[in-house]
Order: sequence, then structure tokens, then C-alpha cells
Amino acid sequence: MALINDAHRWVFIHIPKNAGTSIRRALEGVRGCRRDLQESTHETAAQVLERLPQAKGFRFWAVLRNPYSRAESMYRYLRGQGIWEEGDFRDFCDSLTVRRHWLHTLNVTKPQAYFLAGAPVTTTFAYEDLERLWPAMSEDFARMPTELGKANTSPAAPTPWTQFETDCISHVYEDDFALGGYRKLPMAVGST
Repeated sequence: MALINDAHRWVFIHIPKNAGTSIRRALEGVRGCRRDLQESTHETAAQVLERLPQAKGFRFWAVLRNPYSRAESMYRYLRGQGIWEEGDFRDFCDSLTVRRHWLHTLNVTKPQAYFLAGAPVTTTFAYEDLERLWPAMSEDFARMPTELGKANTSPAAPTPWTQFETDCISHVYEDDFALGGYRKLPMAVGST
């Protein structure tokens, strides 16, 4: 669901569970946004360039999220949608470590790095700073202030974390920690 703006020459790469729906809703009415492409599936930066080579000189940007909080959000989202019914958060994290598990077919569980590979994503923002940064971001990308609502949020409920879940997420989303400059929690001795 990349959002492309020809007038301001930018491409927003919508990474699932990183406030992408809220950002799209805030910016989709801005002059220059493509209406024909706004309801496509989640696209990687490379897929956008393959489909639209004229976007090569555009500014690519995305929002990154702490992999631990993103994992909680994707778990709550998939449970709420009735997609994940195979157990609790521990089972979910464990299933993410199994290479051929059906969860890996879903865009929502793919690493954030997957969406940014193969194209020059020049600007990233931290999800955790989004509310504070949004006024300046909307001026930059829309040339006008826009409101950033909250859309597609999963119900907040405490998710139990043990060393097991921490180790699973640290391993599965290892590249995302480096990409966003997030600190991994210590893994248990013997974890991979």
C-alpha cells in the first residue's frame, strides 16, 4: 500500500502495524497523491520501483517500529481478525521461528527490512516519536498541516513476555533492530 505523490515527489512505504493506515488517511487527500494505487497490497520499495520506474528520483520514506511492540501489535491484530487462533502469545512467537509456518505468508509478519530492501529509502521515522514529529512531517510531505488520527489499532491488552518470547522476537526480527537502531533485550544463554 505504498502512497505515491507525484507533485511532491515522494513514496511512503506502508509497513504493516507501523501506523501506515493512519498516515495514508492523513495524506491521501494531498495534491499529487495517486488515487489509482492507494488500495493495492503492501508493496516493498523495490516493487514500487519495478512497477513505476519514474519514481526512481522520488524521496522514499517509511515508519519503523520497535520489533517487540510491533510483534505484540501483530499478535493482537491477527487474533482480533480471527486469523491467529492457534494459541497464546508464546505459541505465536514460537511459530514465527518456524521457517515454513503459514504465518510467514502474511505481509503483516514480514520483517520491516523486507519492505525497504532493494530501493533507496532515504528517510525513516520512529513510530515511538510519530505523535511528536507529525506536525513537521505533515508540513514536509503535504506542505500543509494534517491531522494524524489513529486507525487500525489493535485493542491494548497486556501481553505476557518471558525470556522465551524475547528470544524469539530478537532472533526473527534481528535485522529490524539494527535498521531502526532499537536495543535488543538480552537473550537467554544458549538462545539463537
